[in-house]
Amino acid sequence: MSKIIYTTLYILQYILFTNGQNVQTMPPQDTCVPSSVTLNCPNNYVVIVRSASHGVSQISGSCSYKPGDCIVDSMSSVVCLTDSTQCSVYATQKKLPQCNDQTSSYFHIEYDCVPISMDDSSKEYNVCQNGTEITTDHGIIRSPGYPTQFQLTASECFRFVHIPDDKTIRLWLSDLSIGSTSTNCANDHVYVVDNVQTFRHCGLKRYAYPYLCSSTIIIQYLVQTIFSTYRGMRMYFEIIDRPANDNCPKVTETPVPSTTTTVTTIEPGSSTNTPIYVILGISSPKRSFQICAGK
Repeated sequence: MSKIIYTTLYILQYILFTNGQNVQTMPPQDTCVPSSVTLNCPNNYVVIVRSASHGVSQISGSCSYKPGDCIVDSMSSVVCLTDSTQCSVYATQKKLPQCNDQTSSYFHIEYDCVPISMDDSSKEYNVCQNGTEITTDHGIIRSPGYPTQFQLTASECFRFVHIPDDKTIRLWLSDLSIGSTSTNCANDHVYVVDNVQTFRHCGLKRYAYPYLCSSTIIIQYLVQTIFSTYRGMRMYFEIIDRPANDNCPKVTETPVPSTTTTVTTIEPGSSTNTPIYVILGISSPKRSFQICAGK
């Protein structure tokens, strides 16, 4: 019965795909371990995995997630880095220390199908041309020359997306291929900044951003390393109705910093007379730490 329901949902979603260019959240995929699972999207869409987990079922012999199961994040097991309508994932069987050393019984994946191009060129934006206001409710933001004529940036690029009070934004990093590493994004990076947090990515990455709380989000992009296989960055956004239970505080917008001024993102632990969140006019980031007695 569940397979019939999933098939019906997929057909309905395919009809929606053919009549628009919005992101679609696909039915979750579960598979017994060890085994393979293939994630599918229609043409002109790419697979972006939102979450992947190994799980221990409470029901003997079950290979699907149920509320109350012990699950452990396993995003590192998923590699979907090409503009393909399919992504195959091989899920191994693992012993999970977080689940009393039990062995995983299944692998659970949640993913979206995200557009990789727009039929309307007015819905495509350059991350380094901040003077052009974003006026559409969905579209793509690209780096200069993406994807075939990769270009360095003379200074850090800023793109500001203003969100009406009755709206909120959904954002996907649908392709990133630049330098640096996942632990040190100094010379090459893309940052997404909202009222309360900063998301930092570099190297090879595809990412579905969680809820963003802001009346304005800031996208920072900097690349100083060139390599023949680099493509740059591509993002997809949707501005949707704000949920009734959304308690995100709306702050007063600040003047846009000059795009000719180089702004350096401060690494954690560094000190400066003027913090970066003051320069950008946003709330200070949250810091979590532990203090041990006697230290």
